[in-house]
This record gives sequence, C-alpha cells and structure tokens, in this order.
Amino acid sequence: MCQSKAEGGRRCRGKKGRASLGALGSTGSSAAPDPPALVRRSREAVLREAQKQLGNLMEKYLLAMNMPSRAQMVDMAERLQSIEGHLNEIKMLLQQMSAVNGMTRDSAAAASKPPRTKRPPQPAGDTKQPPGEKK
Repeated sequence: MCQSKAEGGRRCRGKKGRASLGALGSTGSSAAPDPPALVRRSREAVLREAQKQLGNLMEKYLLAMNMPSRAQMVDMAERLQSIEGHLNEIKMLLQQMSAVNGMTRDSAAAASKPPRTKRPPQPAGDTKQPPGEKK
C-alpha cells in the first residue's frame, strides 16, 4: 500500500501510521482541526476584536473632537449625491418648460424688466424743461 519516496509516495510508519490513515475515512480529513489551524483562527478572532475596539475608540474620539466619523461621511456623501440628482432633474424640467414656452435667457431677462419712464433729476440752476412738457 505505501510507496517509497522514490516512487512518488510517502512512507508508512508501521501500524500506527496505517491506523491513522484508516481513521480518516474516505474524505481524507479528520474531525478535529490541527493545532496550527486553531491558533490561526484564534489569532483572526483576536484581530477582529481588536479592530472592532479600535473602531469604537476612534468613533468616540471623533465624537469628542466634534468631527464626523467615516460612516457619517459616507452617509453625507450619499445624501449629497441624492440631492444633486434631484437638482439635476429640476434643472432639466425647467429647461424643457422654457423650451416649450420659447423663452431664452435674453428674452426672459428683457421681459422681466419694467419700462424706464423716470428721468434723472435736473440741476438746480437749469430751468430748461424737456421737450414735450409744459409748465
């Protein structure tokens, strides 16, 4: 059953080695993980917990400094993008309405100004009257 290393296999170590291979079953994996995997998982758990605590600490620090956290900045950016989208929609609707009415910027500006009928005051020594007015 066991091949030599020269044949590309591994050596069997007597009954103990064969028994442990038989205990693995057809899947080839054992029920209990090996110790390095347990150590790796516990390190990952410790790192995750440390990151969580650091995040909470930073949140409290930024709150004390009256500064927004990363999550709050992301939320503000999303809200700002939503507002910009609404403004762009309103702008498009206004442009469509003005195109339907046939108004341009120049015609809208000219239409909004009232006619100028008031004349500037005359100097005190000048008694001339403008043409067309009677005294």
